[in-house]
Amino acid sequence: MTWADPQTAAKCATAAPGPSTPAACTGAGAVSRSAARGGTRADASEAVASAAYIGSNAGYANVRACPYIQPSCGIVAKLYNGRGVNMVKWCDAYWVTGDYYSNRWFKINWPVSGWVHSSYVEGQNWTPWGCTPW
Repeated sequence: MTWADPQTAAKCATAAPGPSTPAACTGAGAVSRSAARGGTRADASEAVASAAYIGSNAGYANVRACPYIQPSCGIVAKLYNGRGVNMVKWCDAYWVTGDYYSNRWFKINWPVSGWVHSSYVEGQNWTPWGCTPW
């Protein structure tokens, strides 16, 4: 799949990841930067996942060992607003009221590996479902 609009393709190919990334380059319709340059979805291993970033009313988000709030799923890191993250997969697990009430969690693998509540991730993009293994 390639972008139908050449202007969007050019924007997405050169956009810096983060809060100012054009909306057309993120979300459910996001594809890889190589796809934005005319590649195919098969090139999506370098997905525009880096467009996702932490955006929390508290100013930070805790990264947990698993998508639950309990002692066995301890906090592995604290990421502050604006920090880019690489979303790998999602899981509906423990209900939490973060910036909003949801049971959706995202597994990230950069800059640290762990689970972040969905309400703390801005610029969310498509990732496959995957609840196991943690």
